[in-house]
Amino acid sequence: MIHLALTSGSDFGPKIGFDFAPKFGPSFKAQIQGVWGQIWWWKFVPGEVFGYWQWLSYLQHVSFQRGKRPVFINLDETSIGLHLSPNPGLVCKRTAKLGLCQERARKRGAVTLCAAITHAAEIQPYLPQLVLGARAILSRSFLRAAQDRVSPRLLLKAYRSGWMTQTSFCDFVDYIADALDLFDSVQGILVLDCCPAHLSDQFLQTLSNRNLLAVFVPTATTGHLQPLDVGAFRPLKSFLRRRACQKMADSGHFDKLDWIESVSDGATRLLTQKNWASVFARCGFWRTRACTTKGTLADIAKRYEEVEPVGKPTEETIFSLLPKGCKLPYADLVP
Repeated sequence: MIHLALTSGSDFGPKIGFDFAPKFGPSFKAQIQGVWGQIWWWKFVPGEVFGYWQWLSYLQHVSFQRGKRPVFINLDETSIGLHLSPNPGLVCKRTAKLGLCQERARKRGAVTLCAAITHAAEIQPYLPQLVLGARAILSRSFLRAAQDRVSPRLLLKAYRSGWMTQTSFCDFVDYIADALDLFDSVQGILVLDCCPAHLSDQFLQTLSNRNLLAVFVPTATTGHLQPLDVGAFRPLKSFLRRRACQKMADSGHFDKLDWIESVSDGATRLLTQKNWASVFARCGFWRTRACTTKGTLADIAKRYEEVEPVGKPTEETIFSLLPKGCKLPYADLVP
């Protein structure tokens, strides 16, 4: 449903704004003015979601043809700051007693948490979670000291940069493939956003080498179609803020080792030990998506059932979901 609202216009009179925020959420950045907003909503967004769901269904079919059970695994990254701040996504309020990095250049984030979740409850405990940071942050001495304070499933890796790169992401995919090798007759299907580090020839080569498949979530819809964005990262960062503030209140001390221990506990409780099947269903991963999705996404799912595209998605459909200028080979994206 589109909510109509009169907005201030030019000298030629008021304009009609189509407000998507109340129904579909803040990721669509509020209003699109005029009749073009209606055209964009009803023509382009459902089309992208249709193409994405068709891609999911086709990869499931490919998995069954190979005699394997399809297992979707959502991989995504989020920044975790050493600089403590009241801003959303970071840990807690700044205080001079914390002894953590306070440099202005590091306010946005010091390390990257690479998370992995799946709907398969028996596989989730074996999936690794990766914290990657610059060598200046994750020094050798710090890594040695942190070994006894983190979960075995939380990997700490130091790279030249604390941001996700093609190399570090491919390393993470290798760790995921190693976990899937523990299970027979499983076809891993990676669910990813369109981050540049994911859209590389190096990544496609890694997929081929490890016998994995991948599907990319359209950029404008990740807040509703990507499970980690829908149900994981916000609770995790809220947990980190509460843990840091509680630690300061109890002992008046919170250093880097306390910080990495909090990250490990949060990843264990809110990622590794959680059953994610309902979140995947809410994001429309199954044929019952019209019943399991909510709001505008459920409306789109009902329309999708009426005109459900079948078979292999076309090259035009696949590249309509990817950023403009993406030059990845169609045959590698859709086997």
